[in-house]
Amino acid sequence: MALGRSRRTGDANPADISAHPGEPGVGVDLCPPFVAGDEPTAWLFSLNRFGIRPGLSRIEGLLADLGHPERELRTLVVAGTNGKGSTTRILACLLQAAGHKVATYTSPHLLRVHERIQIDDQPVPADEFAERVRAIRPLTEKHGASWF
Repeated sequence: MALGRSRRTGDANPADISAHPGEPGVGVDLCPPFVAGDEPTAWLFSLNRFGIRPGLSRIEGLLADLGHPERELRTLVVAGTNGKGSTTRILACLLQAAGHKVATYTSPHLLRVHERIQIDDQPVPADEFAERVRAIRPLTEKHGASWF
């Protein structure tokens, strides 16, 4: 379900799941704050049209082409129904206090998609986010990956 108002009609469209099959509140034809502010982010949002497609083959191929960067990271996954944001924030603070460099990814974003990624409590700058999206686009398209 997409939140916000469609630019095309101006009408609220909370029940129009077919127009935005992916993550709620993200689309290329919505009004701010639910719209991309630059071309790389608009392209990223356009991947939403594919919706959620189960399977690991796309991400496995993408990570292989990137040289498996995930193998160099120590990660924690916070899952569940309630409290993920609070738990993530507490863990990040504890790890930073212990001297670790901490990156977090939370979803959804409030105003801009680059808010989702923070390194040591600082959001990734919008221009750096856009640069990284541009860099990974060819491989993302090659593997038919989404942003989930």
